[in-house]
Amino acid sequence: MGLSTLQRTLGRRTRRRVVLVLLSLLLAGPAFARHGISRDEAVEYAREIMGGRVIRAEPRERDGRQYYNIRMLTDDGRMRHIEIDRESGRRLEGDHRHGKRRGR
Repeated sequence: MGLSTLQRTLGRRTRRRVVLVLLSLLLAGPAFARHGISRDEAVEYAREIMGGRVIRAEPRERDGRQYYNIRMLTDDGRMRHIEIDRESGRRLEGDHRHGKRRGR
């Protein structure tokens, strides 16, 4: 086997391996991809932003966007809602606020 034959053989084998690796990554990619944040991560983020105690955290969907709706009782006694996007983990605008204090 001459050098040029060895180079051609290696070239074909290498191309096959690259194609196989790319195909396996393409097929396995969705299995390894992380799909947003968990409910626990959203709750922890809401605590960092607002302080207080989480009353309820529910997954919801509106206009095709999935988010967590988190209801909290803040340290100053206010009931607050915060919405955390499930895909990005960012706070959504338009959170609801309740100004009444509990026990008054």
